[in-house]
Amino acid sequence: MGNILIIVKNTIVREALRHFLCPEYQTTTLDCWSAQHDPQSYHLAIVDREGLEQNSVNTAEVLRTFQRLKIPSVWLHRAGARPFKAGGLIGIVVKPLEEAVLKEAVRDLLGGPPVQQSRAHPRAGSGDEPQRVPGRIIELTEVVREPSSRKSESEIGD
Repeated sequence: MGNILIIVKNTIVREALRHFLCPEYQTTTLDCWSAQHDPQSYHLAIVDREGLEQNSVNTAEVLRTFQRLKIPSVWLHRAGARPFKAGGLIGIVVKPLEEAVLKEAVRDLLGGPPVQQSRAHPRAGSGDEPQRVPGRIIELTEVVREPSSRKSESEIGD
């Protein structure tokens, strides 16, 4: 089991990632990068690049922090956006997030067995734009459930 830091601004996406990675991994979620947060206790970070940029965070500074501490990171970004140059500790996954692609990126960086279904993210060091391979997109509706506002009949009768 690894300890993963998830830095994603969108609450629904953040929760979807947390549910997707549990129970195989222990997760901590943040809505924005904070220089005061100590990332040294994590085995991997998953970062939404656009979310950082929306909060006026210097993404290159965050990337350098992870590289200096030798923490592998998976960077999520929109298709067509100029990705970071992939390196030994950097994986890049294009949104919308696909289950097999994300699992493969996490396993590659944590040193687990490879997922055989997909090769849609570049292996660290390639620097190429990922090629999209059809796969199961992580559905946000699988995670979001409305709390029940209706009382059961036993509660009404009390």
